[in-house]
Amino acid sequence: MNDKKIKIFAVSALALMFLFSGCNQKAKEEDKGEEVKKELKDVGEEVDELVEAERDKLKTDLDNAIADFNQKIDKLNQEIEDKKADVSQEQQEKLNELKTKRDE
Repeated sequence: MNDKKIKIFAVSALALMFLFSGCNQKAKEEDKGEEVKKELKDVGEEVDELVEAERDKLKTDLDNAIADFNQKIDKLNQEIEDKKADVSQEQQEKLNELKTKRDE
């Protein structure tokens, strides 16, 4: 009878150890799952920060390029206006020459 009790006690102890190790394992898995979720959230936040920084840099670069382009357009427009004035002045001079020749 004692042997049966010892065997039952040993099997029960083993079963309890197995049960508790399974529960402990489950808790560890849940902890790891939470840790992975936290790491993923951290990585997501870092990616968002990098994307925002890159977007800001790109916006600054584009703004600078647009400003340079606008400055070149303004310079070309000024050159066009200067050339128009020169042509207009030359036309007026030629017209005056023709009027002078006509009146002679």
